[in-house]
Amino acid sequence: MQPILVPFIFAIFLYLIMLPIIEWQIRVLRLPKSVATAIGFILTIIVLISAFVFVGSSGRNVIADSERYQIKILDAIDELSTFAETRHIPLDFNLLKEEMTHIPVVKLATNVTREVFSFIGSILLVFIFTLFLFISKRVPSDTPWIDSDIQRSITRYLVVKLTISVLSGIIMGSVLMAFNVPFFVLFGTCAFLLNFIPSIGPIIAGLLPLPIVLMEFGFGAKLLVIILITTSAKFIIGNILEPKVMGDNLGIHPVVILLSLFFWGFIWGLPGMFLSVPLTAIIKILCTRNERFKPIARAIEGRLK
Repeated sequence: MQPILVPFIFAIFLYLIMLPIIEWQIRVLRLPKSVATAIGFILTIIVLISAFVFVGSSGRNVIADSERYQIKILDAIDELSTFAETRHIPLDFNLLKEEMTHIPVVKLATNVTREVFSFIGSILLVFIFTLFLFISKRVPSDTPWIDSDIQRSITRYLVVKLTISVLSGIIMGSVLMAFNVPFFVLFGTCAFLLNFIPSIGPIIAGLLPLPIVLMEFGFGAKLLVIILITTSAKFIIGNILEPKVMGDNLGIHPVVILLSLFFWGFIWGLPGMFLSVPLTAIIKILCTRNERFKPIARAIEGRLK
């Protein structure tokens, strides 16, 4: 069920994120619901298409420069081999050099392109699900499971998480652009996406540009300054800004975060890892608002007593 359930979950998240924008148009601009929904969809599509264009352009540049970086890596391996020989260190770099020489760049680019088109197909399915969520009529119920307060709490969490992830991507891209690091748009996009994966994601996002920075500038002040700025920014966002904005009522214990990361990643792979924290937060919000399930919410917070 992964090909259907994952786009459907993303559609629910997109619906909850777009809902306050559409409701603002209806309430303030006095637009009909159909017009406000159409405007929200058009703006979202424009943003996604722009992101695909920028990321696709960066991807083409990565493929175009792959041979140049491959030569730099081989030169670095030769330097390490020479250093080991002069110091009489018994290390053989021939196997590593041979592997680096036969990296299938074209095959790798083809696989990445196929994955991108598959992702675009999933995005189209997400939009179809989201459209039906907006045009469908709500069924009245005496005991609704998700009332307006719960919906606002979930929407607030998703909007804040999305905003913080966008901020992380902008900071990463801006810092790399300021130091003329190639592919800064691609690394900024990766920082935005990986911010949704707890604990591991921001670390990977910080490590991704380092090989390029190292090959472009070598060991020196630029490398240290980039590491210092990006690490400080991620620390401030992850440990000060995000907890402050999210509030204590959405706190999730780190062990629960790791368990949800492994659980959803095992079920749905990489998309499950992106969805793990939002799903856990939503489950916690729902359990908090129901007396029978409040012990589950306390367990998610790490309060077992």
